[in-house]
Formats: sequence, C-alpha cells, structure tokens
Amino acid sequence: MVVHSGQPFTVVDANTNANADNAGSESQQYPNLVGNPHLGHPTILNWYNIAAFAQPAPSTFGNERRSQLVGPDLSEIDLSLGKNFSMREGIGLQFRIDGYNIFNHPSFGLPNTGVAFANGAPRSVSSITTTTIGPRQFQLNARISF
Repeated sequence: MVVHSGQPFTVVDANTNANADNAGSESQQYPNLVGNPHLGHPTILNWYNIAAFAQPAPSTFGNERRSQLVGPDLSEIDLSLGKNFSMREGIGLQFRIDGYNIFNHPSFGLPNTGVAFANGAPRSVSSITTTTIGPRQFQLNARISF
C-alpha cells in the first residue's frame, strides 16, 4: 500500500515578459499573485484558481512563491497471494498471483502550470491530463525450486 500527499508545484507565466537575459536560460517567470489560488473543491478540469494570477509589468518578475500549490494525492494498493507445494524432497513448486492497483484507483499527475495572459487576463486552464500510476494489472507466476 502506497499513500502520499500531493506534490508541490509552482504556477509559471507562460508569456515572455521579463528582461531575463542575465538570469540564464533556466530561469522561470512567475506571475503576480492577486487573489487566493486555492479552490474549495478542485477537480481534474479545474485544479487551481487561475483568476488569482496576473501578468507582471513589463521587464519585471512576478511575486508568486515557489511550491505554493499542491497537486493530487497518490494512493495505490497492491496485493500478492501465493501457495507453496512440496513435490519431492528438495523440490518445491510455488504459484503466486500479484495484483497492482487492485482497486483501479486513478492517481492523477500535476495540472498545467503555465498561465498565459491575453490583455492582462489569464487565458489558460488548470486541468490535469496525466496519471502517475497505470490501470489495474495482474500477473500470474509459477516457480520450481530444487
């Protein structure tokens, strides 16, 4: 059984706005935080409040903090059942079935973190389009030991 809280993430400005030539190519531009980015009941179609972000003034960086928001939780339950048989002295047979994500519970990835702006207003979605764990799988094993 694996249960984790969500992974922190940072919303970034998808527009190129700041004069970041001296900051290096790995710098991220952050939007300005102007409201509460947390939603009361987030869904996979709308994970955070994009209206809480605004485009910073030209040649400036935004004030949003890193890792302010948290993605969806992760939970997975695996199960294994097996039986050992003694065939002869020194020879054994084992049958085992392994189940991964046996309740087929979806564990979603991080939402879209880039907020694009048009005329100063956010024009993006905060939807989740990936999963972190595959669907339910079963595996049957047989092993002879001597």
